[in-house]
Amino acid sequence: MLRPQGDQEGIISAQKIDLHSVPTDILEAFSPLLCEMEELGTTLNLEEFLDASHRLYQTLNIHEKNLILNFKRPKHKSVNEQLSQCTFQP
Repeated sequence: MLRPQGDQEGIISAQKIDLHSVPTDILEAFSPLLCEMEELGTTLNLEEFLDASHRLYQTLNIHEKNLILNFKRPKHKSVNEQLSQCTFQP
């Protein structure tokens, strides 16, 4: 997702994040952090990035938090879909 690109492994900067691999809604949630990093021209190591992301997460609304928590999580099948796959018949 927000994986660093380039020569310096483990160093994250706004310029090195592959924005095309990040869904728009996730990118919008992280935009305050990425914009601040870009404005300050700063880089973060993984621990610093995770700490900043955690602080940002605390400020998000419930919808944005759910987007992040459910990112790449497989969708649950409905009960009817699950039952239609069962071979057991009463």
